[in-house]
Amino acid sequence: MRRKIFFTVGVLAVMALVLSVTAFAADSSVTMTDYGIITVLFEKLTINVKAFFNVIDSIYLFFKNLFG
Repeated sequence: MRRKIFFTVGVLAVMALVLSVTAFAADSSVTMTDYGIITVLFEKLTINVKAFFNVIDSIYLFFKNLFG
């Protein structure tokens, strides 16, 4: 049951993404940048990993300063 819910949410997210990109591209006055989907996903992953390690670093420094 949980897999079906995740699958449905994933399909809806992909459909919303495709719809928003095609609606954005349909406007002739707007030029889309030449970013590939792999580049965008890689940058998003990089940002998320950096944020994760910043949180871990902040927690480490908090406990380090708390106990010594």
